[in-house]
Amino acid sequence: MDQRHGWSCGGDYVLKEFAKRVKKLIGKDHILARVGGDEFILLLPNIESEQCVIALADQIIKKMQKPIFVENNSFVATISAGITIFPTVTKEVHMIIRDADQALSYAKQNGRNHYQLFNEIQPEVPFLKNLIEF
Repeated sequence: MDQRHGWSCGGDYVLKEFAKRVKKLIGKDHILARVGGDEFILLLPNIESEQCVIALADQIIKKMQKPIFVENNSFVATISAGITIFPTVTKEVHMIIRDADQALSYAKQNGRNHYQLFNEIQPEVPFLKNLIEF
């Protein structure tokens, strides 16, 4: 948003509103962290299944389709999400984040308001658990 409209149009407010909306959807033991620009990482310990992660991704996308009002402007944020589920062949955090970032890139290529599971991109990589990157 800021690249198109500039920081003066409320980019920080939109990011804060995104975080507020996501926090209402996640559990108390989940962690939402902004890693830079408009990218966030969401850590979800103790998730019961891949379907729970997918359901949460769908809820976040739906929640962000409601407009965000800043001064005299309204914005509808589009969401792209790369999802990895830990554990994997590696337990190194930077590799797990790299996998989520790869899934995120694939999701962006396939349109906005979309998520991509890393294991769907590379089926030869074992199923990953408990990390979503936004």
